[in-house]
This record gives sequence, C-alpha cells and structure tokens, in this order.
Amino acid sequence: MAKTAVLVPGSVLKGLLDSYHIPVAKISEDIGLSPSAIRQLINNKLKISIIIALRLAKYFDKKAEYWIDLQTNHELSQLQKDSKVAASLKAIPKAKKLPAPAPKKAAKAPVAKRGPKGSAKKPGRKPVAKKAADKKPRKPRTPKAKPAASSSTPSV
Repeated sequence: MAKTAVLVPGSVLKGLLDSYHIPVAKISEDIGLSPSAIRQLINNKLKISIIIALRLAKYFDKKAEYWIDLQTNHELSQLQKDSKVAASLKAIPKAKKLPAPAPKKAAKAPVAKRGPKGSAKKPGRKPVAKKAADKKPRKPRTPKAKPAASSSTPSV
C-alpha cells in the first residue's frame, strides 16, 4: 500500500502567502500574531493551535478544521516514523470484550410513612420545626448601658 504524501502546515501557509503575494508583516498585522510567530509557523517550529487555526481560516476563507487537520496529520506522520513510539504502541494489548455483569436484584423501595395531615415523610429528612405557640418565649434583649459622658468643661 503506497503512503500518501502528508501536507506540512508550514509549507501550505508559505504557499498561500506566496500565491496571494502577502508579506509576513502584513499577515502578522492582520491576524494578530507576531512576525516571529508567522515565521515559526512557516518553518514548522510552532504548531497550529485551535486559535491560530481560527485566525488563518478567517483570513484565507477556509474552515478551521482544514488547518487543524493539516497539523494533526503532520504530527501523526511524524510519530509513525518514531521507533520509540512504535515500540510503546506495540506493547499495548487490544481490548477484549468482557461478559456483561449480571443484573443486580432491585432493592425494594422503602414504604413512605405518613405524617400529620396525610403528607408522606421522606426518609432522612429532619422533623419539621415546632409551631410558634409550642416554643418557649425568648427573653427580650436588654440594651447595653452607655458609658457615662465625662464633662470636659473646665472648672473655674
């Protein structure tokens, strides 16, 4: 099976800039990235993030998925060439379908107890507070005594 060539995001960006005759400084200013970041994208030193994909998509009238797919496919092709990654993937076993667990027997629902006036009491709820007539009367608060004002008039 022949391998298909994977487009490199930086090369695609460089090709678009060349075909539109757009300098790095112009796209940098238009999409809000530094010229250095644009050069890093072109040289594949900076990955196309989702926000960058959105900006490039808007600028070149493409879908953001186009740029994200370019980056993802490029990264996958690079990882497939890595022997350490290949060895670690080879060590991972394939998932095997396990038998479904036996269904648990349904527990019987607790019978709701009826309280006053036929209302059902819910388990775990606190009892309703006593009526105001059943409560002990509270002592009224006494105002704090104010300190005596000292007279600051000089004596003659």
